[in-house]
Amino acid sequence: MFSLGPITTKKRLNEIEQLVETTKKEGAKVLLGGKRPSGFNKGYFYEPTIFDNVKDDFT
Repeated sequence: MFSLGPITTKKRLNEIEQLVETTKKEGAKVLLGGKRPSGFNKGYFYEPTIFDNVKDDFT
């Protein structure tokens, strides 16, 4: 079992969202996560994200 804590700032949350979107555009496939979880309207939460097809030269 594990617990998930919030991201520290809105700026960092936005950076994570942008990084995930950029990685998807570069050709990676999201296998798990990749978005803000439902039911967490307060605070800065983002699901743990697992990618497939990631290359060494990706962002």
